[in-house]
Amino acid sequence: MIITETKDIDKIKHVLCDPEIYDRIADDGAPALEDFEPIPPCDGVYYLTDENNIGIVFFHWKNHITLEGHVQILKAHRNDAMEFSKKALQWAWDNTQAMKIVVTIPEIYKDVLKFVEKHGFVYEGLSKGSYLKNSVLYSLVYMGLSR
Repeated sequence: MIITETKDIDKIKHVLCDPEIYDRIADDGAPALEDFEPIPPCDGVYYLTDENNIGIVFFHWKNHITLEGHVQILKAHRNDAMEFSKKALQWAWDNTQAMKIVVTIPEIYKDVLKFVEKHGFVYEGLSKGSYLKNSVLYSLVYMGLSR
């Protein structure tokens, strides 16, 4: 598996607009699936995929040394998620000046929290009641990984 940067909006939307994925990434304020437009690839915004487009990792700068990351893997390819994500993290370390990568995960996604812990991310904080999903307030969990 080779991870590369993509600027192909159709590849990006193929993953992010998958109904199962979009349901998980969209909060109550998100547009309807058919109206969703991802942030366009540009300086400081990186979309990574592999040769089979099994998923997307989206990185964007929080400040000059910290990237925020988001990973989405199509359900049929979740067996490859660990390898995909590991290689995407390595891409970030090799191709940017990042000293840290952070993630923000709604507390309701326990599977995602466990997944990022397996990559070495550690708990850094909680923003209580800051995520609205299906009319229920949840907390956001902040986790980080340093170089």
